[in-house]
Amino acid sequence: MILSIPFEEIKTFPKEVRLFLNSYFKKKLSESLKEENQVFLNQTSTLHKLADILEAPVFTRHPSRKLVANNKFDWFKFLSKIIEDKNGKHKYDFHFTVTPKKDTEILLNSNGHNIIHDNPKSWGVVLIFCCMFGFGNKFPGLSVAKTTKDISYNIKKIKLSGTKEFSSKIIGPLLKSITSLFQIYAHNYYIKDIHWFTFIKANNEFYFAGETKDLCIKAAAKITQKYFFLSNEDFYELKNKVNTFNELGKEVLENEYLENAGRIFENNQKIEDKL
Repeated sequence: MILSIPFEEIKTFPKEVRLFLNSYFKKKLSESLKEENQVFLNQTSTLHKLADILEAPVFTRHPSRKLVANNKFDWFKFLSKIIEDKNGKHKYDFHFTVTPKKDTEILLNSNGHNIIHDNPKSWGVVLIFCCMFGFGNKFPGLSVAKTTKDISYNIKKIKLSGTKEFSSKIIGPLLKSITSLFQIYAHNYYIKDIHWFTFIKANNEFYFAGETKDLCIKAAAKITQKYFFLSNEDFYELKNKVNTFNELGKEVLENEYLENAGRIFENNQKIEDKL
């Protein structure tokens, strides 16, 4: 039942009653506003919550392609599984440091010779991913790639290809390697035919749905900090160890060469004596 009392009549009520009614109406109005505000917040949250998968738009090379769009897929966890061996150790032979003057120094193959400059397959998909996203803006002078040519530039910048020139056409197969691993890992979370990017028709720039690009940049930054970047002290300590090891290796090879050469000369001398 709704009771309606004219305002003029309320003014005739005793003061204590008027104060009570004033306090009561203020409390009810406040509660009503809080409820309406909460409803608004819930609606806003629902509207801004991105879907797990979005279709690529018509201006891309692959319209209607199913693309990941939010943080349901954990990029850092995915990349960590690739980069770590069964003992949880980093198996990529790439490190860098940033000097006080903001210059960078790079150290390749500190644990063997896994990275072969003229063999792109040896570079590793995680390094290619980081080149694509500019190492999460943790490597001075590198930017997030907009095209495959930008990835090529970043690869040259970190000396993965050595001093040799290479065609940006190899980037396509390298990105397909990342996509294949992504689809295997994402199989438990999404539909079978899922992708993570496509290209814009007009300029061949990468197109990512929803939050994917930002999430990939953040993942590249975390990977870089955890596995590739070293402080100046740690970097130069590792570099000195590598140089010492290489010098010892050269000495061993030279000794073996001299011993083998001596044996070969001795054997040849015996053959000549017999003749």
